[in-house]
Amino acid sequence: MSGMVSFRVRRPYFAAIKAGTKVVEVRRRNVYWQRVMNRGPREAVFVCGKDVHRRVISVILWRESVLDIGIQNCLPREMRDKVNEDVGPGPVIAFFLDDEIRRKRTTMRIEAG
Repeated sequence: MSGMVSFRVRRPYFAAIKAGTKVVEVRRRNVYWQRVMNRGPREAVFVCGKDVHRRVISVILWRESVLDIGIQNCLPREMRDKVNEDVGPGPVIAFFLDDEIRRKRTTMRIEAG
């Protein structure tokens, strides 16, 4: 993977991403997110409190509004209006999500000696 991007998300969104029912993360298009997109991240790291979940980014698209990404097919019904309200009108960047990335926890053993 060529890079990763971290998203801070609210609990309902985190749960839906983890369950695989929310398959797109949408952000308002601005200088910061344009730079992120130009780096071509392949891994999305979602953080909610102390919980972390990783997914592969399959496609990144620029759209003129949230409605142009087809959220009716990408989000659970109860989240559609909330996402539109949270992001607001105007240009967006849509990060389409694919498989979960599982990482093994590693522990380091230090021996005195």
